[in-house]
Order: sequence, then C-alpha cells, then structure tokens
Amino acid sequence: KICVTQAATSHEYVMRNLPKATNLKVLPGGNIELSLDEVLQGHVDITLADWTTINRYLEAHPGKVKAVFTNPPPGRVPAGFMFRPGDYKWSAFLDASLESLDASGDIPRLKKKYKID
Repeated sequence: KICVTQAATSHEYVMRNLPKATNLKVLPGGNIELSLDEVLQGHVDITLADWTTINRYLEAHPGKVKAVFTNPPPGRVPAGFMFRPGDYKWSAFLDASLESLDASGDIPRLKKKYKID
C-alpha cells in the first residue's frame, strides 16, 4: 500500500508514473509528515516525500523507518519566489537577502545541514 499527501508533488508523481497502483491511500493536503506517520504506524508499506522532510523524520525517529532511493534521489523539486511584476521593493529585498546569505556562508552551511547537494 502506498500513501501520499493530496496535491503534493509525491501525489502528482504517483498519478503520472504509477497509473496501475491500485492500493493508494491519499491523505488530505497540509502536512506531508502524516504520510510518513502512516509508514511508522504500519498502516502502509511506503510513502513518497521530499528529501528534506524524510531526513528530518529519520532524525526524529532513528531506527524506526528506513529511507530508500535517497542517494541520489529520483528527482528534484524546484522551488522559487513569486511576486507581482513591478514590485521592485520585494525583488530588491529578496536579492539582498540571498546575496547576504551567500556572502555570509549560510547557504553552504544550510545545504550541508539539510544534506542538499
């Protein structure tokens, strides 16, 4: 049995790539960790989630669940910022914030902390 969170990328992935999956449990959106709880509690066999969520869950539940296909992960989920065209104040704030994080060394430190390549 597979568990995914509705409207999450894992749900979309299963719908597109595993169309013959017949034993699928779809949880309401909002908290991806609920699908990980389903595995821990033995209600399902497997779930799909992003690496950051899985890694955080593994650290909170050492030795209780196992992550597979994580090195390297089967795919990456891009993320970005969105704001209205012409919102130069917000754009400048984001640019300055990202430049500051990079210059301070925080971006490499965070990538290492969350095990992001």
